[in-house]
Amino acid sequence: PSPTPHALFVGLPGSLGHYDLDILTLAGWSVDRILVTTCSVAPTSNTDTSLSLYALLSAFTSLAWSTAHLASHCVLPNATNRTLLHAISRHCQHIQLDPRIQDDYTDVQRHVLTALHELDTQPFFNTSYGPVVAGGFGLTAGQARVQLSAWLLLQFPLLLAADVRSLPLEAHDLLVHPTFLHVYKAISQSNASASTRNPTRWTGSQVPRGVDVWLWRLEDAVVLSAFRVNNHQSPYVPVSFDLSWPDLGLKSSAVCTVANVWASAAPTHQKHRVTVTVVPFDAALLVVQPED
Repeated sequence: PSPTPHALFVGLPGSLGHYDLDILTLAGWSVDRILVTTCSVAPTSNTDTSLSLYALLSAFTSLAWSTAHLASHCVLPNATNRTLLHAISRHCQHIQLDPRIQDDYTDVQRHVLTALHELDTQPFFNTSYGPVVAGGFGLTAGQARVQLSAWLLLQFPLLLAADVRSLPLEAHDLLVHPTFLHVYKAISQSNASASTRNPTRWTGSQVPRGVDVWLWRLEDAVVLSAFRVNNHQSPYVPVSFDLSWPDLGLKSSAVCTVANVWASAAPTHQKHRVTVTVVPFDAALLVVQPED
């Protein structure tokens, strides 16, 4: 393209041209996304007028995608207003709000509840709340499942603020769970399908108080996420409830394969309904797939 990536961005702080690197060079390093942590607005060489944020982002990200199919991942201040987020979302495939989520369940809980509220009330564009907390000691396995299940539902990128090679075995197995990764990939790919609807909250009377249930209807399956993010009320024990096939938008006569993602048991073949069990400060993630 003309001008070349290097010629366009050379000398701009934080840009690829700053260190004589262009987009094709980075693509040769087998990276799959460009992480934009600052969007500096610097004067051009022939005028005192600064490049606008939008012009810089538009040129930068379009070159990254058109020449090397690199996704753009922009990191913005946590207080960025919604109007600006909407404008920037046209130029960045993904937007992440700083600061990073802390290795503490109070912070994880706050972000999860805020994100689910945004999903329920109005679209939050393509903005996430940062990397998955992993490898620390601030979360139990159940609390980690809460965040992973929420990030899957919200299609947030699975960026890990940890070295997976140094993780304890239990944490490593949770993060590389094959069924979870398969479902995450299916949901990500379904986003491009016009026939796929966004996740919806299920508010049927059979859902226990304190449990948040979401359904994502894919082309050939239903992903069911049940969250028990906090536990302000009794009982302080696991709670169970049933959802029938019509509740999930399936034929009542269907025979379905049900995979409990976080359980070690093999998928089961079930008729009429599925039973969901959630313990305090944990999440259940099930995939229901009709067999015919």
